Amino acid sequence: MSWLGWSVAGVAGGLLVWSLVEPHWPKVERRRLERDPEMPGTQGSSAGPAAPLRLLHLADPHLRKMGWRERRTIALAERLQPDLICLTGDLVAGSESLAVLEPWAAGLARVAPVFAVLGDHDLMLGPEAFRELEEALRRAGVHLLRNRSSWVSGPGWRVWVVGVDDAGKGMADLARAMAGDREAARQRGVPLEGDEVRVLLSHRATVVDEAAQKGFHLVLAGDTHGGQVNLPWLGPIAAWLKERTPYPGGLYRVGRAWLHVSRGLGWSHLPVRFRCRPEVALLEIPLLATAPTAGDPAPAAVEQPASR
Repeated sequence: MSWLGWSVAGVAGGLLVWSLVEPHWPKVERRRLERDPEMPGTQGSSAGPAAPLRLLHLADPHLRKMGWRERRTIALAERLQPDLICLTGDLVAGSESLAVLEPWAAGLARVAPVFAVLGDHDLMLGPEAFRELEEALRRAGVHLLRNRSSWVSGPGWRVWVVGVDDAGKGMADLARAMAGDREAARQRGVPLEGDEVRVLLSHRATVVDEAAQKGFHLVLAGDTHGGQVNLPWLGPIAAWLKERTPYPGGLYRVGRAWLHVSRGLGWSHLPVRFRCRPEVALLEIPLLATAPTAGDPAPAAVEQPASR
C-alpha cells in the first residue's frame, strides 16, 4: 500500500475510533436566554437583577446500562445544581434496560425536582413493561407529565411545567394538558396568578408553533440527537434524514417563544456520534429580584404534583 493509502486508512481509522468514543463523552452546554419583557419576573424593577432560574435539560438517554456516561450525567447535575431538571423522552432503549431507569432517575431527583415526558421508544414498550417504566419513575421521585402539568417554585420564581405525549404518535394534547390541570389546581387551592414562567416539555419540536400561540415562554424538545453524525459541509445527517426539521439542535426563537432542542445523551441504531457530543444543557432564564416574603417556599418546592 502506498503512503497515500496508509494515510487515508489512518485518518479513516482515527475518525472511526473517535466516533465510537464520542457517544460516551457528555458535554455541558450553557445557554442564557435573552431578557424578554413579556416573561414574568423580567420586567424592570428597582430591586435589580437576581440570579437566573437554572433549568437542566436532558433528552434521549436511551438507557441501556449504568455506565460511565450515565454516572457522569448525574455527577454533572450535582455539580451544576439546577433549580429543576426536565427530561424530554426516549428514556430507555427497551424493556431490558428498565432496571437502570430507577437508579439513574433517582440520582437526578436527589439534585432537584425532575419532570419528564415520554418519547416514541418509551411508548413502544409492551403493556407490562410500560407499567414498570411508570412505576420506576414514580419510585425515583420523577413527575411524569402525560398531557398533564405541575407547578414548582422557589424564592423569587415560579414555573408552570406542562408536558405532552409524543406528537409523532398522535398522542399530544396540549389543550388537555393546559386546561384540565389548571382546573385541578383551582380545586386544590393552588393560586394561578399569571406570573409563572411557562415551560412546555415535548419529545418533538413540532408543537412549538401551537405553544408559542398559547403563550409559552420556553419549549424543550429532543428526538433529533442533533443529527448524531454531523459531517463537515453536509451538517446533521441523521436529523435531516429522519425529520427534515428546521430545528436539529440548539436554541431558537419561534414567535414569542424560545425553543431548545437537545442533542440528547444516547444514540439510535448504532453507538456512533461524530462532531455531536451528548449534551447536558443548562439553560439560564434571567429574572429580576423581588422583595422576599414570608410565603416564599424553600428552593424547588413542587406545589402540585402531576396528576396520575
